[in-house]
Amino acid sequence: MFIKLSRAVLAGLAISAMAIGGTGIAAAQTPSDTPSPTSSPSAQPSGSPSASPSSSPTASPSESPSATPSSPSTSPSASPQQRAPQANAVSISKENQARYDGLSAELKSTLGAVKGDTVRENGLVIDRFTNGALVWSSGNGSKVIQGHIYQQWNRDAGARKGLGAPTTDEVAGDSNSRVSYFTNGVINWSASTGTNAVYGAIYGHYKANRSALGLPTSSEFTGQRGARVTRFQKGLVIWTAKTGPRIVSGKMLEHYGALGWEGGILNVPSSDEFTGQRNLRVQRFAGGLMVNTPGVGPREVHGRILDRYAAYGWEGGVLGAPTSDEFTGGRGAKVNTFEGGVIVYTPSTDAHAVYGANFDRYGAHGWEGGVLGVPTTDEFNGANGARSQRFANGLIIFKPGIGSYAVHGAILWQYSQMGFEGGALGAPTSDEYAINGGVAQNFERGTVRYNFSTGALTVQTQANLPAECITSGRVLCISKNDRKLRYVVNGKVELSLDVRFGSELTPTRNGTFSVYWKHRDHVSSIYGTRMPFSMFFSGGQAVHYSDDFARRGWNGSSAGCVNVRDWDQLEWLYGQVREGDRVVVYN
Repeated sequence: MFIKLSRAVLAGLAISAMAIGGTGIAAAQTPSDTPSPTSSPSAQPSGSPSASPSSSPTASPSESPSATPSSPSTSPSASPQQRAPQANAVSISKENQARYDGLSAELKSTLGAVKGDTVRENGLVIDRFTNGALVWSSGNGSKVIQGHIYQQWNRDAGARKGLGAPTTDEVAGDSNSRVSYFTNGVINWSASTGTNAVYGAIYGHYKANRSALGLPTSSEFTGQRGARVTRFQKGLVIWTAKTGPRIVSGKMLEHYGALGWEGGILNVPSSDEFTGQRNLRVQRFAGGLMVNTPGVGPREVHGRILDRYAAYGWEGGVLGAPTSDEFTGGRGAKVNTFEGGVIVYTPSTDAHAVYGANFDRYGAHGWEGGVLGVPTTDEFNGANGARSQRFANGLIIFKPGIGSYAVHGAILWQYSQMGFEGGALGAPTSDEYAINGGVAQNFERGTVRYNFSTGALTVQTQANLPAECITSGRVLCISKNDRKLRYVVNGKVELSLDVRFGSELTPTRNGTFSVYWKHRDHVSSIYGTRMPFSMFFSGGQAVHYSDDFARRGWNGSSAGCVNVRDWDQLEWLYGQVREGDRVVVYN
């Protein structure tokens, strides 16, 4: 009877010790509670004789309450308070013990029970709990990782290695997020983005641009082409060994995605976005670049077109910023349009730029899908101060004081036989135009005509001009045949202009005259219409600018005067001509 009472007392003492917070093992080892190491196997809270080397192997079952199912100290259905000492038998490392002891009761409750043995890896000492961990490192001490951040850290071994040692407990971050910082990275949690780790080289770039990127929305992952990628609320960071970490964000990001991200034509970014020439925003990629222009947005340039673009000075050059991505144009050519021109590429002709006055003329002829076809050269210096450019089916020639005109077809063949702009004809002064039964084109020193039905080509050169035009001094040599006014100085044609004449009822008079009066802002006293740059030569008939001719072309006629439709060229001519200069009008 005395022995049973002592066992009950001892069991009660063990339960009291657990309620206070001590370990059952410690209570069982208290000498004052155990008069004899062999007297009571039931003093072990685990109820397992094998757990106690001091238990007597010869004790009879009737002497051991552990064999009795009704004994509360040994029953498998014992209360949690009775089993807790067994769970806490897993110890905390000495490195983390002091920190654990100093935690608040609330945080201990959040962490839960110790889970598993201490782990030592990569210079870290890790004690895991049900809902978190204590992690110790030299120089940083013991830090708490908990909740969602712990779950991310615990399941991602690669991130855990890349992050390094924790340098803080969980703290408040940007935008109502929670953050744990590490030597080489961060784990961030928010309700809208979830839990994501940023580490390594990408983390270094993120630290410097945190406000621009926002919270991470993914952990680092392997993207296309083997790149390492982390996504953020406002952009992404892409890393490769060759390019390092680079940010793509804002409008550039939207267009980059539309082009297939790092797996698309642009490949991985090789720079962050920067301010380029003309204050435009630019970003370079392994496969090209994007330029963001207000009112246009980001546009890409790549491949051989990019090489040609570089040769023209990028966005600060004559071409300006791109206004399109590369697209398939006429005849299967690849095309990028720019503010000041176009670059056209085919495998057989390579990439060539068309810009300036030649660009406007090229457009008027249907671009690469038109009569001229694709460019086969860039613009180059031609003869006698002209700028020339060759195309698959023609050429365009620009000359100051004359302008830019295209030559193609049968007339081009004749022109080539006569030496192009350096030959007898000089530079073109008009595009090809229709005549009765064919087409014709004017040049500085002549006209070429082509007859559709006969295939005949005829050339009227300066030698065919009336003798009155081939003389010393200044002459306005006006041909009704090809509807051209040629300004001839000392026998050389300096300028050629399209002109329109009077109708059969009010014909322009033929003959040799002289300029007897000039009036820059003249208004007709008969019709009330304006006649800018008037140069009168015959009884009220004058050479002057015509709004109607500029608007309607040859669909109309004058009241006898010689109409001109090119304001700028006529303004220049008006400044050259003097009263008394010769005027010759002929068929």
